[in-house]
Amino acid sequence: MNEPILLTSDLSVGYKVGGNAVRTLQSNLNLQLRRGSFTALVGPNGVGKSTLLRTLCGLLKPLAGTVSLAGTDLFSLSIEKRAEYVSIVVTNNVDTSRLTVREVVSIGRYAYSNWVGTLDERNEEIVENALSMVKISHLADRRLSEMSDGERQRVWIARALAQDTPLILLDEPTSFLDYRNRIEIFAILKQLSQSGKSILISTHEIDLALRYADQMWVMSDGIVQGDAEAIGASDVLTEVFGYPKDAGQVQV
Repeated sequence: MNEPILLTSDLSVGYKVGGNAVRTLQSNLNLQLRRGSFTALVGPNGVGKSTLLRTLCGLLKPLAGTVSLAGTDLFSLSIEKRAEYVSIVVTNNVDTSRLTVREVVSIGRYAYSNWVGTLDERNEEIVENALSMVKISHLADRRLSEMSDGERQRVWIARALAQDTPLILLDEPTSFLDYRNRIEIFAILKQLSQSGKSILISTHEIDLALRYADQMWVMSDGIVQGDAEAIGASDVLTEVFGYPKDAGQVQV
């Protein structure tokens, strides 16, 4: 088994609800994310999947416990240093509709640009490689406003790739996509993990998670983690979702 790239110890996640009050969504989480693995986080709405992802990348502070990234306490790192280790793809990105695909993907390299914000030849090559990996090089000069939802999702993944982090987190990247595009996004993520990236995706696509993921985290009251094949053969998905073992396409 590969050495974990991410570990949590007695982690509690949640958010402030006013004053000093907090709402705890999950507590006492002891998680391991393997290097070079494709891990799918599944769970009912409202249990804290997005909150967990935002905590694991440093956007939210944990309510308790620790997050260790590549052997270092995540929250001891500067924002700039965290950006070298982990990137996140979310569905509510800021408005970049007037930018071209290449310009959006180049944002992933800004931390590596010179003081006036221009990219050198090496960084431009990294951007072009990211476009190629998700098969949107032919769309590089189009504006995001001219693209389909599936194409836009590839752009966000390409931007994370251009950031060139060993760990990529994705929060429901297949939302609002048709089934063909969902399959294509999962296939891309699988390929990225096989190239050495560590991928953690929150998703409602249980069937695709079972098909493509190496590991699954099933969140309900706590998290059950294990190899996707073992999770599929167990009763945990039935207990959490009522998911039949012989089901075809199922979303929860």
